[in-house]
Amino acid sequence: MKNKLKGTVTITRVNSNMEEDLIAIEIVDSNSRSNIARVTMSMENFAKAVTGFGYQEVTIEQLIDDEGFSNIGKTRETKTVWIKKPEEFLWDVDMSVYVRKVLDEMNAETDGWKLWDDGVRSQQNENLHRVIMVRYV
Repeated sequence: MKNKLKGTVTITRVNSNMEEDLIAIEIVDSNSRSNIARVTMSMENFAKAVTGFGYQEVTIEQLIDDEGFSNIGKTRETKTVWIKKPEEFLWDVDMSVYVRKVLDEMNAETDGWKLWDDGVRSQQNENLHRVIMVRYV
């Protein structure tokens, strides 16, 4: 028996001045919340397909890499880690490098946890810096 997974599908109409109107169908794994693939097709081919005319031409775009495929069917967990900013924080400090250094010192990337968002592009607390860790179980 094949492994059956829960997922979601979204069908949208893509309007563009550059191309014909297209239909996009996206498939997402419910557990890992990974976008698996996007199928695009002309509105004419979509209409034929949903009315029973099979084998219509489409374009299939893979949205995840090989590592992402290994997470399909697994549950995504996230956690917040707070890092104390340096005493004399200077704005020219490369926070990405600092975050990586502190996480290494904390041995934070164990038990499958990996840095997901280093928080550099978000507003942060005065003394603490928030990062998001993720793992798939």
